[in-house]
Amino acid sequence: MNHTRSAELFERNARYIPGGTVSLNRKVEPEIAFVRGQGAYLWDVDGNRYVDYHAGFAPYLLGHADPDVEGGVQAAMRDGWTLAGSGTTPWEGQAAELLVRCVPNLEKVQFTTTGSEATYHALRLSRAFTGRDHVVVMQGGYNGWHDEVACNVMTPLDKIGPKVSQGEYPMVPGHEIVGIVTDIGSEVSKFSVGDSVGIGCLVDSCRECDNCKQHLEQYCLNGASFTYFTPDRHGDGIIPGGYSNQIVCDEDFVLKVADHLPLEGVAPLLCAGITTFSPLRRWNIGAGQQVAIVGLGGLGHMGVKLAAAMGAEVTVLSTSPSKQADAFELGAHNVAAAVIKFNKFT
Repeated sequence: MNHTRSAELFERNARYIPGGTVSLNRKVEPEIAFVRGQGAYLWDVDGNRYVDYHAGFAPYLLGHADPDVEGGVQAAMRDGWTLAGSGTTPWEGQAAELLVRCVPNLEKVQFTTTGSEATYHALRLSRAFTGRDHVVVMQGGYNGWHDEVACNVMTPLDKIGPKVSQGEYPMVPGHEIVGIVTDIGSEVSKFSVGDSVGIGCLVDSCRECDNCKQHLEQYCLNGASFTYFTPDRHGDGIIPGGYSNQIVCDEDFVLKVADHLPLEGVAPLLCAGITTFSPLRRWNIGAGQQVAIVGLGGLGHMGVKLAAAMGAEVTVLSTSPSKQADAFELGAHNVAAAVIKFNKFT
């Protein structure tokens, strides 16, 4: 990919701007000068196109140059909307009211123009609320430009120390793996070519320790081997993950999937499914029992379906009234509004 014009532009800008860009957080290698955005894509001055996973630190939820957003901004400019130097305006009040209506437990809103201003407000509020003065700042993240939180975003390599892992890349994380068996080894006896199968987060263990002998391989005393980012017991590298075209796995860690089940529906069972199924089975949930599911997210929706299928009366506790219809559709019998209160710690 050619970046000649981008490099030239950075060199020219560096004559007048330290580092060639107005924020070191925007400095990248190779040096890229973006000039246009549309939807999910960005173009640089050399004409190269990129998928924008950064989204301007997240605000471009609707993509670049969204026609509705642009139309609203243009209309506001034509009508002379402005935040004057004094007094208030109807528009900031409308925006605050909309946020309070949409965000549970939000009572009031303070608008800021920069992230640094926002963290400064947060520090003042937290100090006033807790009566404490000290602030813990996480190394390696940008928290604003003011002295209380300013630190280097990237730790120097000489401070990190030598690299000790066996090599992280290429890495294709993933542990919700389903597919069709395309080939088997000479000693495989549990599966045949053409079988529908699944693989979860566990792909190997020592098979010799006390836990493994009790079929608790996930608690292998010598270290379980997971689908990605753990050492491969059969080689010198790191297990590269499951979001790939194919994967090789010991048959003892492969699960049979019924042929009539849609593979895309089975995949979530290998993560959120087993995470919620395990405690339900452990406590022998069934008819005549009551189960409360806190939150209707990735785990919550799976917990509702499983508990209802086991015959329990299921109640969903959620801070989002808009999820009520989804909860009932998934099998919940009751939905209750949950209010989260933040206690003052002393």
